[in-house]
Amino acid sequence: MNISFKKIFFLIIILSFYFCNNKKNYDTISHNINDSIVYYNDNIKNLSISDSLKKSLNDKVFKLNKLNTNDSIRIKNNDTIAYNYFRLNYFDDYNKVVKYNYSESLKLRDTSRIIKSTINYGHYYLRRNFYDSAFYYFDKSQKLYIANNEVDKSNELAIEKATIQYYKGDYLGSETTILKSLSFFKKKNDNFKLNAAYTIIGLCKMDLKEYDESIEYLNLALDLSKKINANNSTDPILLNNIGLVYFKKGDYKKAIEYYLQIINNTEVKTSNFQVYTFAKQFLTYSKFKLGDIKNFESEYNEVIKNYKNLNISLVQPYVQLSEIYEEKKDINKAQKLATEAYNISIKDNLFRDKLLAIKQLANVFPDKAKYYSDEYVKLNDSIATLDKKIQNTFARIEYRVDELNNENLLLAERNKQLIYYSVIGVLLLSMFYFYRWQKQKQKELLLVQEQQQANEEVYNMMINQQNQMDFVKAQEQKRISQELHDAILGKLFGARMNLDFLNNNESEEIKKEKEKYIQEIIQVEKQIRQISHELNDDQRTIINNYQMMIDKLVEEQETLLNLKIDYVFNEKIPWEKLTAEEKINLYRIFQETFHNINKYAKAKKVIFSFTLDFNKLKISILDDGIGFDAKRIAKGIGIKNMKERAKLINAIYTIESEINKGTRTQIILEINPNKEF
Repeated sequence: MNISFKKIFFLIIILSFYFCNNKKNYDTISHNINDSIVYYNDNIKNLSISDSLKKSLNDKVFKLNKLNTNDSIRIKNNDTIAYNYFRLNYFDDYNKVVKYNYSESLKLRDTSRIIKSTINYGHYYLRRNFYDSAFYYFDKSQKLYIANNEVDKSNELAIEKATIQYYKGDYLGSETTILKSLSFFKKKNDNFKLNAAYTIIGLCKMDLKEYDESIEYLNLALDLSKKINANNSTDPILLNNIGLVYFKKGDYKKAIEYYLQIINNTEVKTSNFQVYTFAKQFLTYSKFKLGDIKNFESEYNEVIKNYKNLNISLVQPYVQLSEIYEEKKDINKAQKLATEAYNISIKDNLFRDKLLAIKQLANVFPDKAKYYSDEYVKLNDSIATLDKKIQNTFARIEYRVDELNNENLLLAERNKQLIYYSVIGVLLLSMFYFYRWQKQKQKELLLVQEQQQANEEVYNMMINQQNQMDFVKAQEQKRISQELHDAILGKLFGARMNLDFLNNNESEEIKKEKEKYIQEIIQVEKQIRQISHELNDDQRTIINNYQMMIDKLVEEQETLLNLKIDYVFNEKIPWEKLTAEEKINLYRIFQETFHNINKYAKAKKVIFSFTLDFNKLKISILDDGIGFDAKRIAKGIGIKNMKERAKLINAIYTIESEINKGTRTQIILEINPNKEF
């Protein structure tokens, strides 16, 4: 053992001692636990250490991870631990971790983790050759995905289910299972799963004796394998399968073509020795079917040797070799090989291989042909019954899973009904009160609406009165301006001219004194002219009145809401181009918005801004309050009323809000530059 491994074991011993004596402190060192787990996992990936050492490290990680206080991280770490056990072929330990994760996931009610654990159960039973249990858990996982609206993931389990069904001889069931998900794989353009699906369907078609369709699907799989492989090479397994279909179809020449592709590929013998052996066997057997028995003994000797190395049953090559010796009239060897094949099939309890052996025994022992034929019929019937039983088994498993799911749904429904019955009495007792409350609310709403209408009428009257006052005031100012300009200025001008004329008859001292008064009169003229012009500017007065209304609203809301309002006002806004209706409805929207901020927002700051973009007036009210779900509140009566008001004046009203991100209200009104009021 090198130094790094000694350090690893030393660290394990120290940490084990520490955690055994300091369980109360695990919460405070969870970060160190995760760091240690990462360290262990990195060492488990080390290819130079033995599997037993990797297993020992993984055991420590599993124990250490149980002390992790974070549930999700603990379960996630266990996925890696389970994978390590699975990769190292320690399936009982793998199952122990899966069972732990499944229990924890149930406690947390974590649906995705429950499904993952169920799938892991399926892989465990599949590796242990408990196919019924594996199928049960894969089917359960698939239905859990469907119940959780994860249809995509449910389709991915079809490969596992169909493979189990094919392996157990349920060819029709396997084909049906995979065909249900085939369109999904095509839609996803998943070449790997499409390749597997086409292969399974092709093999099912072969065993159902639908050879042409089998070849069609296997060729589709072969084309995909070329796309998947980086070097665009053909898959020898698929070549072997296609060759087998042609062999069973009786097209031995075509079968030989595919087997030769495998044999002539020098890499296959080292990369896939089993496929090479099968290709060698059926190449020789296909040649025999065409009458070519050259070198058959040496070829089959190599095949039998390879079978023994691969620990595969020798029934099939013995039966084939027996047929060849029978053809060569070497009955003794033919009988010996057929008998040996029969004994192996009985020893290994291989029913289909036994069927092959019995059929050959009937050929090489003519005197016992009737006996073996009867045995063949009985065994064939038994196999057919067994196949049907297997098909029914998978159907029962699917039915059982559906039944369990239905029972769970029924139990959940009963629980719901108990809840419904427990509250229905309260609902019935409260209905009368609710009805009375609703009637009262309707009355209050009518009163509020009437009050709003009255307020609008009063406001309209105020606006009209204000407009009239503005008009009268403007007229009076205009009259005073004209009087100042025409009468007073005229008289002052006359007086100044006379003084200028008199200057010619006075002494220089008097002229200087009068010149001083003349300059004062000129200054008075300028002041009177300026006042006259200002008094005649009646539009400025009207505009300032609406601005003053908004200014007053802002002052009132700052006091009422006890918050800071940043008021951004563009003095170039042509309020004179807006109708009274537009001004009234805008003002009401401002009031309602500030009312909502006061009632719901809990804001500390509001930005109230007016901007002019060409002929578009943009008004924004932004608060930093608690916000709300805009989709849920958007149909409230307040917002609905503001939208209606905006619609009346052809304005665009929008409100945007998110929880804890404040609210933004915006009104966009297009101003007609040609309006005059």
